[in-house]
Amino acid sequence: MDVYGNVPILDSVDASTYQQPRADVAAFIEKELLAAIPDLTISNNEATYGRPNKWMAEALLAKLYLNWGVYTNDITTVDGDTANPKLADCIEWCDEIINSGVFSLGDNYRSKFFPDNGVQVTDFIYAVPFDAVELDFGTNKYSAAHSMMRFCDYRKGTYCKPYLWGWAPGTTRAGLYLLTPECVDLFCLEGDQRNDVIAVGAQYAWDEDFNKTDEAVIVYNDTRFRKELGPLEFQKEFEWNDITKLDVGSGDDPTVCMNGARCFKYPANPEDDTVAPSNYIGQSNDIPIFRLADVILMKAECCLRQGNEAQAIELVNQVRAASSAPMATSLTMQDLLDERGREMIMEPWRRNDLIRFGKFENCAAWKVEASPSTMSDVNKRVFPFPADALTQYDWAQNPGY
Repeated sequence: MDVYGNVPILDSVDASTYQQPRADVAAFIEKELLAAIPDLTISNNEATYGRPNKWMAEALLAKLYLNWGVYTNDITTVDGDTANPKLADCIEWCDEIINSGVFSLGDNYRSKFFPDNGVQVTDFIYAVPFDAVELDFGTNKYSAAHSMMRFCDYRKGTYCKPYLWGWAPGTTRAGLYLLTPECVDLFCLEGDQRNDVIAVGAQYAWDEDFNKTDEAVIVYNDTRFRKELGPLEFQKEFEWNDITKLDVGSGDDPTVCMNGARCFKYPANPEDDTVAPSNYIGQSNDIPIFRLADVILMKAECCLRQGNEAQAIELVNQVRAASSAPMATSLTMQDLLDERGREMIMEPWRRNDLIRFGKFENCAAWKVEASPSTMSDVNKRVFPFPADALTQYDWAQNPGY
C-alpha cells in the first residue's frame, strides 16, 4: 500500500483482486492491527527476535498513523502541511512502546549496527536477522542495505581498487552506493557519534573494535597489490557524469574512484566473507526495521505538528543524548527531518519521510539535474504496478507511468 497505493484487500480466500482506494486499504490495515494487537505476545527475547510481536505491531500502527495524511489524500497534493487527524493516535501508540520499559536507547550508537548485533540491542523493536553462514543468502535480498563499501579491510589499512564499487571476486557486481553531498552535510553536530558512520575525506584503518587508528588506508589497483595508487580519500562533491566511470576497466585514476562519500553504518567482519556460502557476500549485521529511537522521533514529529515545540525538543534531545550529540534548543519541521536523516540513515524510512514532508521531488540536486522532468513529477511518489500484474488482474496503472 505504501509503495503502490491502490492495491486489493485480500481478507478472505475468495476476496476480489480488484484494486481498492488507498484510503480504504489504510483503514483495513488499521482495523487488522487493532484486532491483532491484544492477542500478540509481549515477550521480547531470543524466541521472538526477528518475528512480529505486540511491540512490532504497535510500531507498525504508529507508523501508519504518522503517514495517515499521505495515505488518505491525493498523493499529488501531499505536502509538509497536509492535515493528519491521527496525530493523537500516533502519540498514544508511541507512548505504549516508550513507557513499556522493554526498550532503551543505549549510549553507543555505532555498536547497534556492528556484525555482532542482535537481541541484546535494546533499541531494536523489530529487525531482520542476517548471518554469514546459517541463513539462506539466496533469499536475503535486503543485503544491499549493508555496508556501502563492502569489501574493504580497514583493519589492515589496505583497500583494493575494484572493491571501491562493490565487486565480489567471481560474482556479478554488487553495486556502488554513494552519499549525496546534501546527505553528508547532515552529519555536522559536534561530538555526535553518528558522524562516524560517514566516510568522507582521508580514511584510516580500524582496530578490532571498529575504532579508527592513525594508520592511513592505502589504495591498490587489484587484489594482488601490483600497483599502489596512494592514500584513500573520499570526496564529498562529485559530478554525476563521472559516476558512470566507476567500473572495472575505468583505469587507475584514484580521483575518479574516490568520488562520493560512503556510509559505514554496517561495518563488516572480513572473516565473514571467508565463511559465507560460495558466490555470496557474507555479512552478519542485522538490519533494524523499527527502533525505539524512531518511535521517539515519530512522537516528537506529532507533538511539533500539534504546536508543542517544547515536548518535541525534549524527545529529540533524548535521541541526541544517546549519541553524545549537542542538545537542541529550538526545533523546526526541517530540523526534525534532518534529525531523522542522521538517526535513520540506511534504514528503510527515508522515502517515506520525504514524501510526508513534501520534500521527495527535491531530495538531491544531482537527481533533479540528471532528470528534471522525472524528479518534478509528483506521481512518482508511488511506484508503477508491474506489467504482468496489470495484464493478469486487469488493474489500472498508476498515473504518470
